[in-house]
Amino acid sequence: NRKQREPSEESEEYDSHYVDEYPHPSSIPDKMQNLQIEEELPDTTMLDSVVLPAIASVARIALSALQRAFTEAERIIPGVSLELVNEIVDS
Repeated sequence: NRKQREPSEESEEYDSHYVDEYPHPSSIPDKMQNLQIEEELPDTTMLDSVVLPAIASVARIALSALQRAFTEAERIIPGVSLELVNEIVDS
């Protein structure tokens, strides 16, 4: 009947100090899995911050020009908008 040695308080303090700082070896593959998933996601920074706003800006400019053109056409040829809509509906 050998008596098992009890860990000292210093040992417990040592263990608790390093538990949070160094991950358990079995958690490393989980973290690598998460890292790989993040890397597989496409980086849409350029699309979101540059391309889409540029398209929206060009679209606003184009739509403003189209509105002015329709307004001018309706002023020159009254009823042209109605005729255009009728053509669209009929086709």
